Amino acid sequence: RWSLTIIISTIVATGIFVYHTPHQRIAGTPVEAPQRFKHHRYPRQLPTPIYEAASTTTTRETPTTTPATTTTASTTPVAIANTITSTLKEEKKNIRLPRALKPLHYLVKLQPFINGNFSILGYVEVEMEVLEPTLNITLHIVDIITKNETIRLIDKDNQEGAADLVIKKHEYDNEREFYVAHLEEALQQGHKYILSMEFTGFLNDNLRGFYRSTYRDAAGNLKFLAVTQFQATDARRAFPCFDEPGLKATFEVYLAREANMTSISNMPINNTFP
Repeated sequence: RWSLTIIISTIVATGIFVYHTPHQRIAGTPVEAPQRFKHHRYPRQLPTPIYEAASTTTTRETPTTTPATTTTASTTPVAIANTITSTLKEEKKNIRLPRALKPLHYLVKLQPFINGNFSILGYVEVEMEVLEPTLNITLHIVDIITKNETIRLIDKDNQEGAADLVIKKHEYDNEREFYVAHLEEALQQGHKYILSMEFTGFLNDNLRGFYRSTYRDAAGNLKFLAVTQFQATDARRAFPCFDEPGLKATFEVYLAREANMTSISNMPINNTFP
């Protein structure tokens, strides 16, 4: 049996954990049937374990730029060649997100399989404001497999009758932990857009992001927990996001769990239902 808990949060460092003990449900609320997120595009079956899917993930290293010194003609002054090479190295080291977009609000849905293969079914919508025209959207992402066929981008200021904006290329930069959506048309300054996607994550055992832990009850039985540690830059391990302290937003979080488990957050629980 599955229950769904809604948590409203105003900071990215939302603390959530789920543990295997009886929970107190709302009187009269039935829990007879399994329940997953009610979203018409949400996955309806347990995903392939992420550790098996890792070999087929679309994440890849971004092709590196060949230093200018290896292609510059011998007549090029050495000082100029060194300057170009130095600039390329500085650009590669830049791990900050572009400032063309500002996140406003996230809708996050997570379903961790604590008693299964430790995978996570996920869905995220991020509403953002365009501060300057841009042809790409860059988010942080680590140890997450995006389902590219589900990624959508809409203009919130022009939703009625408007088609999805075309994403012509999905790019991954493992070194800088970036996901980049390259667009057919530039986003308009002052407009608000919503990017949404489904993804598969993993409850790691590294004490970072959305991870798993264990304890033993009074009878000595081993129990599993799913815990979050997002501060300062590990929310990207739970869902794709603008994961920098300076890019704060509001959050609406849906957490699915088995009915015999309990979910706790550092923000008030809005509702629990099967």
